Amino acid sequence: MMRVLALLVLASAGHANAADENFAKARLRLKLRGQEVVDLLSHGQHGIRIDALHEEEDRSIEEEHAAVKEKEELLEALKAREASQLKNVRGLHGAGLLKKAAEEDAEAKKLQAEATALKAKLGGLNVARRSLNASTTSMSEQLAHTKNVTATLPAILNVSKTEAKVAVIALRKKAQDKLAKLFSKDKLAKTEHRNGEVAALRWEANDINRKFIADKAVAETHARQLATGLHVAQKQKPKLMHELRKETTQFKHVKAQIAKDDAKLDEEELSIHTLTAQAQLISIEGHSEMPIGLVLPNVTSAQAESKLEKIRKVISMEEEHVKHMQDLTSSDQQFMDKQKAADEEKAVDVSKGDSEVDASAISVALATDASSY
Repeated sequence: MMRVLALLVLASAGHANAADENFAKARLRLKLRGQEVVDLLSHGQHGIRIDALHEEEDRSIEEEHAAVKEKEELLEALKAREASQLKNVRGLHGAGLLKKAAEEDAEAKKLQAEATALKAKLGGLNVARRSLNASTTSMSEQLAHTKNVTATLPAILNVSKTEAKVAVIALRKKAQDKLAKLFSKDKLAKTEHRNGEVAALRWEANDINRKFIADKAVAETHARQLATGLHVAQKQKPKLMHELRKETTQFKHVKAQIAKDDAKLDEEELSIHTLTAQAQLISIEGHSEMPIGLVLPNVTSAQAESKLEKIRKVISMEEEHVKHMQDLTSSDQQFMDKQKAADEEKAVDVSKGDSEVDASAISVALATDASSY
């Protein structure tokens, strides 16, 4: 750190060293002239020589002021350099903010693309949800009907079978009675050799049999239909239950996925809004810290800030240094003014010994000033 500070001070070393050297020489000359004045006054001498020494002291004071002014100008140059470096720091900070704003804007656009894709996905999921909802509703109704059939149809089927059995018995009894009469006629016709009548009776018997079979089938139709319906329902029930469980599970999965994606979409849209707003604010701040036309140095923001801090430390040191020089110059000027006043008083009243002592004391105070530069 001290090496860097020393290098910064050496940036204006030529002027600074010259100013310091001139100031030190001027103060030395002032002390020497003051000592001469003290010596002359101690020997009771006054007049032209004293006046000449006072003129040399005035020039020394002027040289001190000139050296101080030169140091003040160098200090102003350092402050100008500080202002320039501050612009660089702010510019680099602004560039960093603009970079961050661009990154956040890019992230917002990336999230926007993801949100758009998610909305499309949600559209498909909602279509699937509606389809599954309709499917499960329909399947639930079918299963409820099938369960009702398997629960109620057996009793109805038993009644129908009983009714069919009674009807078949009655039909069979009626057919048998008709056949019995035909058999009696057939037997008599055979005995009398009425062959044509025998053939006719046999045809009629066959017709009775055909009609019985047809009537029996009609009587058993309802029972067969009920039995078929019960059989189908019994076969469908486990299949429907399996398919309904499968589709219900799928429906729940789709609903859960929709809820999850809806929450994610809300979160992404909030992030998009936040990132976009932040990017705009950061961009505004970045542009405000980036003066138009500023050429940024090829250093990092941290390096620029470090350099600014070092410049400020040098300025602080130089301010203290200039303040010390100003104080010394002011002190020298005050001593000179007192010395001149005392010498003038001495010249008016040479006979007063006390005045001689006072003037000598003032000159000695300046000549023996132990302050260092």
